[in-house]
Amino acid sequence: MTRIHYEMYRKRLESVRKRKLTPFQILAINCALAAEGQAEAENIGHESFDSLKFNQSDSMVCFHNSGRQCFELGGKLTKTFSQVDLEKVEIKCLQMPYESFWITLPEGTATIWGGRRTGFHDVGGLYVSIREQGGTQNLNLLIHGRPNKFSKGTGDDAIAFLTIDLDNIADNGKNFEQYLSDLFADSSSYSANNFTDDIYGEADEETILDYRALPGLPGKPVKARVSYETITHKGYAYPHGTPAPSKETLRAHMDESFRALTRIAVNTILYLTSPKNEVEVDEKHQKSFELVEALCKKEKSLDFNKARRLATKVSKKKYTRLTRLAPTLEEQLKKIKGGWTMAHWQIYWTGPGRKIATPIFKLPFLRGEDPHTDGVRKYSVDEEKKTGS
Repeated sequence: MTRIHYEMYRKRLESVRKRKLTPFQILAINCALAAEGQAEAENIGHESFDSLKFNQSDSMVCFHNSGRQCFELGGKLTKTFSQVDLEKVEIKCLQMPYESFWITLPEGTATIWGGRRTGFHDVGGLYVSIREQGGTQNLNLLIHGRPNKFSKGTGDDAIAFLTIDLDNIADNGKNFEQYLSDLFADSSSYSANNFTDDIYGEADEETILDYRALPGLPGKPVKARVSYETITHKGYAYPHGTPAPSKETLRAHMDESFRALTRIAVNTILYLTSPKNEVEVDEKHQKSFELVEALCKKEKSLDFNKARRLATKVSKKKYTRLTRLAPTLEEQLKKIKGGWTMAHWQIYWTGPGRKIATPIFKLPFLRGEDPHTDGVRKYSVDEEKKTGS
């Protein structure tokens, strides 16, 4: 099964609506859902970007309008990006390559909570979008947790969102790491929908939750003999007397996942806009995408029946572009084992008057060696003033 959420999502929509859909028809559906989400939020006195429904649909709309760009990260690059500290990355270094794009992540990168019936879900990837909301510039992350063995279908997944106020970071002289720590300290500030399942309510005599047995958290799973009804209606069931996961434990796990995913998103942006990035376009995906675009070019002028036949015609094609990020760097990182410094970004000031902040990604190098002569360090800029490390 594909790890690109949009391709999964459209198959699910087609199943629900019992007909094939073109990209434009999917866009129209998401525009309507975003409007609904906005209205529902405003009716209860909330901002639209506090609504999960609005955020999901709005992210899909932005993704469509930005060319449905997907970037796939290898396992080593994903791990490296998740560990690269953002403390020295300034907001002015962050220039979005597109208004919105999708990042595909390898299995096991992170997990998010989907409620006690399904527990933790493996993160397949995330939408990254830049949006003007409420008079501020926000970086929005919409995170998709894939269906797991407890899910009742492909739509029984988990979605979480994180809104990063870029103006807040810039105006208060913060960096990303400080901002995330402050954000996570305020429980009402992000994705409260992850905790509405009330796993902290009273457990019955047969069912006590043990966080060690929940998928995605460390610890040896606890075996228990439970009925089918208990599993269906209660989700996870564990031996009587084992401690329930505290809210603090679950929040700590989610905070850790969100921090890692934010680092991956920001580092992907920095890499895509760095002067010496390397990308590998999936030609099969690209040709399929271009064929769909060409066939659907005049769709708006078609009547209902012709549009329906068009949807059937293109339904077996890919609706997204796919680009693999830094394949050579991925292979280099596979060769690096122990005793190396952490990969990092170094900011170079370039252009007229040295006023343009240009981030350059630095590969790890052996401790004690001169990083400027180390052959592993691939990226360099000549005759440029640098700051930070």
